[in-house]
Amino acid sequence: MIEHATFILSFFVVFFVLLLIYDIVSLYKRKNEQKMDQKKKEKLMNLIEKKEKNIKNSTKKIIKKLKSLSYLYVFCNMLEENTQIENQNIRDIVSKKQYQTLFSTLAFTYQKKDELEKAYYAYMLQFIKINQPEIDSFLFSCVTSKSLYCKENALQAFYRLGDSDKVVASYQIMSKQNTNYGYKLVADGLSNFTGSKQELCSKLYEQFDDFKEPFKIGFLTFFRQCKYDLRKELINRLQTSKNIEKEVEIEIIRYFSKVIDKKASIILLERLENNYYKDFEYDVVIIQTLAHYPSEKAKKVLTKSLSNYNYYVRYNAAKSLMAMTDLKKITGLTDPFAQEMIQSLISQEV
Repeated sequence: MIEHATFILSFFVVFFVLLLIYDIVSLYKRKNEQKMDQKKKEKLMNLIEKKEKNIKNSTKKIIKKLKSLSYLYVFCNMLEENTQIENQNIRDIVSKKQYQTLFSTLAFTYQKKDELEKAYYAYMLQFIKINQPEIDSFLFSCVTSKSLYCKENALQAFYRLGDSDKVVASYQIMSKQNTNYGYKLVADGLSNFTGSKQELCSKLYEQFDDFKEPFKIGFLTFFRQCKYDLRKELINRLQTSKNIEKEVEIEIIRYFSKVIDKKASIILLERLENNYYKDFEYDVVIIQTLAHYPSEKAKKVLTKSLSNYNYYVRYNAAKSLMAMTDLKKITGLTDPFAQEMIQSLISQEV
């Protein structure tokens, strides 16, 4: 037993000694890398500051440096820092016409490199926001790449550029390729667009039917976030579309929780009351949306939903009623499920 305990103790001592050595080596390595990065930054700054003497020569030298991923990493950090700290030299290199050929030349170089390096150059481009055919060509090649990092970084560059046509074109390419791209990535990405969001919404909706389902859902989420007025068009889709995808229709219903329209509420109330969808997922979203349309009719239909067999329907019906009225005023409930749900929410309020 004592030998066994000694062995375990020895094992832990050796383990912690090795862990300590690893931490010391890692710390030394990080400090060494920071020193190297600082030297690279100084070299780049020296080249940038000498630009007025010989622009052509210094441009060539900068291009040569930035063809290396390690130098590109340092330069990208300089650009990111410049978004917070004003630096005239850095502003010059991303704005002066003589220097903009630098980035188009690098785009041609990085287009031939592996996916990781392409993705990183695309990431850097979002900080310079240059509108050039060569750079557009590079970014569109990233959009067609199999790498999600390439796609995402290229899209971020287009968002920062604020060009709605290029954003729409990028999504058209991805949709035609059947890219596995989640709707949340679409909606979150579009929210970073720096141009006119209303104009972007308009152009996305013009081509709406040409996109695959995840993109449609993401666009609808974005329309709702922007409160872009599509009330007439989306009500028409609810009333006339027979083959509409389930998740798309659910997102259309959710749109009316942010963009208020009385006609939409009448349709949704009628469908909930008549069990139009025969699917609790639809019912839950309708009930959540109706919380924004208080009326006696809505209270009546939601109170009826308190007796639904599905827990989520009952729970959300109670939550929506809570947004409209004092739950203690709801009386005459005979269904035990309804009574239990109301009592549960009343006790939570207390």
